[in-house]
Amino acid sequence: MSLFHTQKDLSQEVAVECGTQEEAGVPPLRLPNKRPRKGSNVEDSALRLIQEASASLRATPTHEEAFACMAATKLQDMQEGQRLMCEDILYEILTHGVRGKSHPIPTC
Repeated sequence: MSLFHTQKDLSQEVAVECGTQEEAGVPPLRLPNKRPRKGSNVEDSALRLIQEASASLRATPTHEEAFACMAATKLQDMQEGQRLMCEDILYEILTHGVRGKSHPIPTC
């Protein structure tokens, strides 16, 4: 018996050995059902947080958010004493607005 086979020899051997799957006693090939990877609760929560953060960053700011950014930028450019005074005034104005008071706030 030779270690080297010709293509013809191999074809004949395969033809003799091969039959139907039932004849060979080989069960039909079944692909395993792949279930989606089950992530941990922490991974799922982290993914949701990243998705929500991405959506927030892509969203157009509301008028209130735009005003808040403008006010914060102006406050950062002020000297400390002036900034503290303006922050106090803004706090009073916002507090009166939340309480539903529309009359003017007394100023210094």
